[in-house]
Amino acid sequence: MPEAGILRKKGDKSTRAKKRREKALFTLGIYLTVLTGTVLSGIISGAALKEIFANISTSIVGIMVFVYYYLKDNGKMVENILAKRIFIIFFMLSNVIVALESVVQTGTIWMLAVAVIAVREGMGHAVPCHALLMLQYMVLSPGAAGNIRKVIFHAVLGILLAFIISEVKRKKLFIYAAVILTALTVVLLLVLYRFDFYELACNKEYVGLCTAGNIILLTAAWITYCIDKKHEHMVLSGLFDIDSELMQRIMEHSSYLYSHSVQNGRLSYKAAAFMGFDRLLAGTGGLYHEAGRIYSEKGDIDAFNRIAREYRFPAVLASAARQNSTSSEKPKSPEEAIIMLSDCIISISEYLEKKGKREEITDEKIVKNIFSNRIAKGNLDESGMDRRQLNKLMGFYIDNAFSEEQNLLDMERYG
Repeated sequence: MPEAGILRKKGDKSTRAKKRREKALFTLGIYLTVLTGTVLSGIISGAALKEIFANISTSIVGIMVFVYYYLKDNGKMVENILAKRIFIIFFMLSNVIVALESVVQTGTIWMLAVAVIAVREGMGHAVPCHALLMLQYMVLSPGAAGNIRKVIFHAVLGILLAFIISEVKRKKLFIYAAVILTALTVVLLLVLYRFDFYELACNKEYVGLCTAGNIILLTAAWITYCIDKKHEHMVLSGLFDIDSELMQRIMEHSSYLYSHSVQNGRLSYKAAAFMGFDRLLAGTGGLYHEAGRIYSEKGDIDAFNRIAREYRFPAVLASAARQNSTSSEKPKSPEEAIIMLSDCIISISEYLEKKGKREEITDEKIVKNIFSNRIAKGNLDESGMDRRQLNKLMGFYIDNAFSEEQNLLDMERYG
């Protein structure tokens, strides 16, 4: 067997072992975190041993469902967690706060993990965490016992929190998130107290706790977002380099793939800069949109995710770099749309060149056909660009995509 094949097999075996270890540690962390909270609640509240064991049994059922959800499909949900330690640490903090509910009201502060995880990992992880925390809240909080309205209040507010925070893509949008969350909290509190303002006034302490809790949740989410953005910029700056380690691996794998990737990175960078979008994200995503081909010639999603984990791609880069001419995912941002469109334009031009038909079709026709096709299929519906912006972007591609400058451009000019 060739040496390269032996090394590849050893690497695959090592990767599988690492995945198994990560899944085992994640499972252990969830069990210890939740059960510690349950036991702590029983101790500080002076509950009878029988009651503590009953609560532990209920918690174990919830954990089993949660862990099953995360480990199904070979543990893809676990693999997709970008920062597992942060995930477990904040989940532990929320479980401790829920445990305190057995002796003191904590308002909405126990949803801390939901807010932080929504920023770092997205709604897909925040909601399952909220579901398990909700079970703990129902089991451990005396205020939840027999009060279905209070349970519904926290259940709905947690899901809304996860949705609102996960949709915040820019710092200034936190102001709107705060306004929306506050308004929804007020509505849910009115429903909780049946629009009885006298009862609402009698429970002003709890209303105050919820208000303070929301401020803490939004502040924690904002701090997490700022830290993530700073780290994200640092990582992108390191990767946006044609001499980076990963680009050298792409070069060793295929000189054609390297050339194609560099072209896409350059064109995506220029297009994003022209439109006023995040040029560093678009350029870096364009460079690595086909990086998965190192492990699989098909460039499938599993191969790409393996690269993303190896080089610790920030979530926004992992999502953007998955965009290419064959991607089934709709672009969720202008930068993702630019990467996809750049790849389509470059790939179509390369194909026509290979078939000897490139001179028969004008640059304008290639670009307009690609835009018309993508718009008709609804591929750009979620990109965040309106028709005016799309027309402006199309004009840029017609004027610049096939210019000599694009072919000879030195990447360092855009560092």
